Amino acid sequence: MKKILFLLGNLIDTDIKWLNENATQRICKKNEVLMKQGESPKNLYIIVEGKSDLVENKRGKIASLTEGDVIGEISFVDERLASTSLIAIDNTRVLSIERKLLRKKLDNDSDFSARFYRGLSMLLADRLRKMILGPINRDNVFADELEWQSEVNPELLHALMVNGKRYLRLIKHESKNLNNSAV
Repeated sequence: MKKILFLLGNLIDTDIKWLNENATQRICKKNEVLMKQGESPKNLYIIVEGKSDLVENKRGKIASLTEGDVIGEISFVDERLASTSLIAIDNTRVLSIERKLLRKKLDNDSDFSARFYRGLSMLLADRLRKMILGPINRDNVFADELEWQSEVNPELLHALMVNGKRYLRLIKHESKNLNNSAV
């Protein structure tokens, strides 16, 4: 769950309120494709519960993703097509934020934009650091358990812990509006 905390750790309460009001949550069925390689993702996803696999057409499974993983962020940042597909391995609950709506918020609210992109940068930097410092394999790029990972700046660690409460607030609010329709 640590990954989403990098993003939420940079947001303030009004940002979380906006996410509460504009994100939707739903259950994805086993083997459902949430994001397809070669297409432009329509949403930014956060896995709330369950497991999904990132799959690349030629190489197969790249990684297994679980609670707190953010998906679609790379295509969101660089405006390119998805380089992998995201497939639910079991019934998976996701929080989705419509890309167009998020882009509009970022364009119209420079303070939110700065906080959001800082959090996204920290999330991506963490993933890159894992690739550089650890052996690169399919399982550890998204794993929280790497030993060197635990050496986080104490101030950052405190912010991550405090903002875990924001994540819980976000998913609790959205669970009231759980939607089983298509993403």
